[in-house]
Amino acid sequence: MTDPRDPEIRPLPRVWVTWVVVASLVGLGVLAAWALVRSGGPSSPTADVDNAIETVAPQPDTQAPRQSRVGVRLQPEWTLEAMVIAGQVIPLDQLEVREALDEWFFEPGAGNDLQRLPAGQVCVSVQLARLIEPPETRNVGWCFSAV
Repeated sequence: MTDPRDPEIRPLPRVWVTWVVVASLVGLGVLAAWALVRSGGPSSPTADVDNAIETVAPQPDTQAPRQSRVGVRLQPEWTLEAMVIAGQVIPLDQLEVREALDEWFFEPGAGNDLQRLPAGQVCVSVQLARLIEPPETRNVGWCFSAV
C-alpha cells in the first residue's frame, strides 16, 4: 500500500488538466459538426419540399428577382419529366439540363415561353420519375415571391 503523502506520487499539473479539458471539448465539437453534416445540416425549407429533391431555386417562401432561374437539383435516382411555373408548362427544350449534377433549370428571357416571372407569388410544380425500382412518379411544388 502506498502512502498518499509519498513525494513520488504527485497530482497532475494544472496545465495538463487544462489540455485534457480543451481536447475533450474540441473532440465534442468535431463530433457535433460531423453529426450535423451527416444529417444534411440544419433543417431548411428545401428539405421540407420532398426527399427526392436536393435543392430548389428560388427557395420556398423567399423573394427573388423576376429574372431568377427556377429549377431543381434532384437526388440521383430521380429525373424530371415536366415543370410548370406560374401555370405555364415549360417545354423541356427550354430547360438547362446538367445530367451529371441532376439539375434542371429554367431561366426566363428572350426566346423562352416566359420572358420574366410574373410579379407576386409564383408557384412551381415539377413532375418527377424514379429511375430505379420500384418505379414511382411524384408531383412536387413550392412557391416564392417574384419582385
